[in-house]
Amino acid sequence: MAWLFLVLGGLFEIGFTISLKYSENFSRLWPSISFVICISASFFLLNKAINNGLPIGTAYAVWTGIGAAEPPLRGCCSSRSRHR
Repeated sequence: MAWLFLVLGGLFEIGFTISLKYSENFSRLWPSISFVICISASFFLLNKAINNGLPIGTAYAVWTGIGAAEPPLRGCCSSRSRHR
């Protein structure tokens, strides 16, 4: 169950980074609300994963890895990218 919490937390991390981009320095309401919800859920789920037995170093490394993998994946999978 800890791994499920961790993966979900990582996905919410992706959500809060995308929301932060679209909030335009917190000047737009709905992306700003989405940011607060996603960051809260992300840290809550990371905490649940650690409390359910995952070592903090492992949990943090996987959690940040999921978030760090998102930009290149989005870049290569977007319809605007050109592959040769």
